[in-house]
Amino acid sequence: MVLSREGDPRCLATATINRLLRPLRTRCSALSKMVSTQSQPSTYSSSRRTSALLDSSNHELPLTVYPPPDKYASKAHFSQGYKDSLELIRRIYAVRDAFRNVVARGGKPDRLPTLSSLCAHVIGHNMYGWEEPPEEEEEDSESEAADFVDQMYEAVPMACRGWLLTSHALGIILNTCPHHLTLISTLLDETLDHRLDNEVAQLQEALLLVAFRPKPNGPPAICHQAHSKFLTEWLDRWITVGFSPSTFTVGLLRVLSKTLSSEIWTSKAMETFIRRLYHLDSTAFFWVVTELACHLSTKSNVRRQSILKPHTGTRDTLTDLSEALSQWFTFIIGRPVSLPVDSPQNPSLSAAFFELIQASRFILSPDTTASALTLRDGVISISLTWLVYNRSTAPPTYLQIVEAMLASFIPQPSSFHGLVQHIFSGGSLQAGRRRLQLYASEIGRNKLARLEASLWGSTLYVVENLEGDNHLSPHDKAELKTYRQQVMEFVDEAESQLFDGPSHDDTILVVPDPRETDVPLVPQSPWTKGNWRWEPLIGSWVRQQALTAGAATERKKRRLTFVTPVKQAAAELSNPSEDFWTHTPRPKFRSRGTPRVAEKIPALLSKKPNFTSLIANAGSQRTVLHPVSTNCGLSFEDTNTHVPNDWCSSPAMERRDRSQDEDRVVSEAHHQPSDDVLDLLAHRSSSPAPPW
Repeated sequence: MVLSREGDPRCLATATINRLLRPLRTRCSALSKMVSTQSQPSTYSSSRRTSALLDSSNHELPLTVYPPPDKYASKAHFSQGYKDSLELIRRIYAVRDAFRNVVARGGKPDRLPTLSSLCAHVIGHNMYGWEEPPEEEEEDSESEAADFVDQMYEAVPMACRGWLLTSHALGIILNTCPHHLTLISTLLDETLDHRLDNEVAQLQEALLLVAFRPKPNGPPAICHQAHSKFLTEWLDRWITVGFSPSTFTVGLLRVLSKTLSSEIWTSKAMETFIRRLYHLDSTAFFWVVTELACHLSTKSNVRRQSILKPHTGTRDTLTDLSEALSQWFTFIIGRPVSLPVDSPQNPSLSAAFFELIQASRFILSPDTTASALTLRDGVISISLTWLVYNRSTAPPTYLQIVEAMLASFIPQPSSFHGLVQHIFSGGSLQAGRRRLQLYASEIGRNKLARLEASLWGSTLYVVENLEGDNHLSPHDKAELKTYRQQVMEFVDEAESQLFDGPSHDDTILVVPDPRETDVPLVPQSPWTKGNWRWEPLIGSWVRQQALTAGAATERKKRRLTFVTPVKQAAAELSNPSEDFWTHTPRPKFRSRGTPRVAEKIPALLSKKPNFTSLIANAGSQRTVLHPVSTNCGLSFEDTNTHVPNDWCSSPAMERRDRSQDEDRVVSEAHHQPSDDVLDLLAHRSSSPAPPW
């Protein structure tokens, strides 16, 4: 009989496998029974003892990994909580030691697994479900299950039994023992040292689930401020043994998709991890930020469809997520040199960046909150950055999608403040001008007038702020001043194209005022609908009165109705036309129940009355300058009464004399004539009296 060498997977007989798995099953069962026994809250004290065991004592941090029992025993003399946890820690490390023996005996697997070894791993992953007998069956079924497991091992080739044994042992632990953080961490260390890819992936998922799973009475354990470096420490441990950051990121995203916890994305641990990941693997960095954008999009859709609103006075989850995503947009904008421009041969990086832009399309929704506007500005900047550095290498379909997104955005005057500030920071003015010209050329290529006006406006804002820097040399200040004058010209040109330039889609014709005969019909921009025009004297846009097709309508005013008796002679005296008579409008002050008065009163004189009417009106409103006596009442036929010649020769007076049968006497004081025959220069002292 040939003795098997330790660690040689070719000599793993069925009896050897059972001898390795038997202590592992025993220790896993002991750990599971301890936790299940203490979990029964029979008394108040036992409940407190159980919480100390499961939560690793109340005074410890939620993600604390306990040292081995020999190092932990020294602390047990100072606290009862440590004494309660000591037995739990001993059983955890006992399981770890049993698994270490299995891994060491299974041997180090090949660097590139074969198809048969992968099949053996899948069989071992499902072996626990086959060997566990149903609860309702008798004890004889346990022996039958053990025989079935032995048959499975016999069917697998000897070279692949190491894969099967390791996968089977890990399945026993994960399905039997509680997922304590110390247990999962120690097992993950063992698998990382032996480069067991499949087992590492399973344990990483179990570890992150412990850290990310929300608690019933609080946020996940990863959100604790003391665990800000939890993810980065495991990432560094991951890289140390030879695994890539992308594999760690894939497992992390898989767990995040299962938990769907918004608090994790806003935690300090996640922020530290993403920053660290950017310097290690930019492609994986974009994967994580894209997942954040998808998570925010899902939460936003749920909020729109939900009737419930966030409680007043509490922090809104969507606001926190929006601020977190805006932070990473700013992070990307501030490092455009490290983006695909430095590695155009890496198509995966460009594709990951594009996926982030496409996942941010939900920001096109009409949301006017401050966080939504900030997000929109960030998407505009990163989309333009992607076009600048991927124009020559990106697929045409990608270019069309990004260009359509940029054309649909309506920027703010400050949309490019952050981008321009990063362009001119940390470098010379010439370098900043060259980089800015790349963005301006890309906008001009796509004829995005609104984005161009916003870009140059932000540039002018940043350049004016740079002029106040006291550390600039006189040469730099002079150069900056010259550049500011150029930017001002760019701003004027962009605004004139935006507001006054003709548009092929929305061109309208301004209808001129009929009083202005020399106004041509010229095409105007849709911005003229807002009653704005360019004033060259002040170099600015000013508001003007809207032009209408008809004559200018005067504002209607209410008139007070005064019912005044009008003589027929007065009507003939003024010689009005039919257009001078109007119906009385509704009176402004009228008591309830009073019928409406509908009589005709003379309207105002026309703007161009004839000369005869002017003479008649002037004569009727003469003012007495030299009163003589108030006792003499003269008839109209008295020759001593002084009447001007124009009154006698008036055609209106002749018609009046022929039409009246009786003379009407008017009480009027005598007066002496003045040099002004019509008394036009005299001031009226009283109401004029009719001359008859």
